[in-house]
Amino acid sequence: SWLATRPGPATEASEKPQSEQVRRLLAGLPLYFIENQGQADARVQYYTQGRDTAVYFCYDGVVVALSEPRKEPGPIRPAAFERGRESAPRRRWALKLEFVGARPVRPEGVERTAAVVSYFKGRPEDWKTGLPTYASVVYRDLWPGIDLVYEGSQGRLKSNFVVRPGADVRQIGLLWRGPTGARVNEDGALELETPVGGLSEEPPYAYQEIDGRRVEVASRYDLAGRSGDGWRYGFRVGSYDRSRPLVLDPSMFVYAGYIGGSGNDQGYGIAVDGAGNAYVTGVTWSTEVTFPVAVGPDLTCNGGYCVDAFVAKVNAAGTALVYAGYI
Repeated sequence: SWLATRPGPATEASEKPQSEQVRRLLAGLPLYFIENQGQADARVQYYTQGRDTAVYFCYDGVVVALSEPRKEPGPIRPAAFERGRESAPRRRWALKLEFVGARPVRPEGVERTAAVVSYFKGRPEDWKTGLPTYASVVYRDLWPGIDLVYEGSQGRLKSNFVVRPGADVRQIGLLWRGPTGARVNEDGALELETPVGGLSEEPPYAYQEIDGRRVEVASRYDLAGRSGDGWRYGFRVGSYDRSRPLVLDPSMFVYAGYIGGSGNDQGYGIAVDGAGNAYVTGVTWSTEVTFPVAVGPDLTCNGGYCVDAFVAKVNAAGTALVYAGYI
């Protein structure tokens, strides 16, 4: 997320390098999938926080909350704390990806990471501390013989469809609810439109592992068009060896934003220990665990919240989060 430096005696020129250093540090962090242990809506099993996007993984689909592009603010002044709210909260828009013809599947966290997230809110008995995070989330046998795996890589949220031998790729049916428009562009990407910005899924890349190497299989989106209040689509693939697994892996951009989120976030203190680990503390108005109640305009996270503090630790290489705590 965007982090400003604290207003004070430092000059604007001296503040800027520190701000840029933090932004570069955070840009290298992977996406983490947080397990819901009561800090989010009961319909959510896992979620991941992006800079302008929050993604919630549920039994019956995946909900994506988009925020309008942020305008980089100046330093937060004391009057803002007295109001206890952002002066100009950003609008959010909710989309939902439904799995057509699939069975209800509880998503499963896979490859637990070393990072933990804590929410120190309310009374101590209500705190949610040491919440586990995972490198990927899997919907197993969502369609017969087909798994759906979500993982984060370099700011992208990848959705791998793993089609086991004998399974029919034509079973995969997907429906986006909430976009105001959808199309497959000339490059083969699926573009969704909303009043607060767009969401794009890259052209699908399909392959099989044969004799230790990846063999690409021709693939593209098959957009069926409008279906009720959503857009339905699937995949068309060329000929392939049906006795071997087939993998389809489209991806979308969801930039990591673990220090803060879609609100106005500001780093007030940055330090490095003797081992090179970085510590950031500051304030945030972000409330990403607020689950949208419906597709379309999201009024569940629309400003007016009290400011929270955060403390986060990033490893010395700048490649992983050690912990993030919201107070």
